[in-house]
Amino acid sequence: MASPKKLSHIVLQTNRRREMIDWYCTVLGAEILYEAERISFISYDNEHHRVAFLDPGPLTERQPNAAGLNTWRSPWAASTI
Repeated sequence: MASPKKLSHIVLQTNRRREMIDWYCTVLGAEILYEAERISFISYDNEHHRVAFLDPGPLTERQPNAAGLNTWRSPWAASTI
């Protein structure tokens, strides 16, 4: 599978960070660029990061309608979406 060119600056909040890193690296053909205790950054090209994984520590019970997307900065201009 080819890695997407327009995927960038997504931060996923999770308490299953290692599993998500492994999955995204496999699917996107990415590698870990930086890791700290609670955050990791991956990329599959020369972008400083495409996806980050944030583990805020113990989470409160998740609301049924909650999502794990923390941040997403789109590379597209608003008029092209």
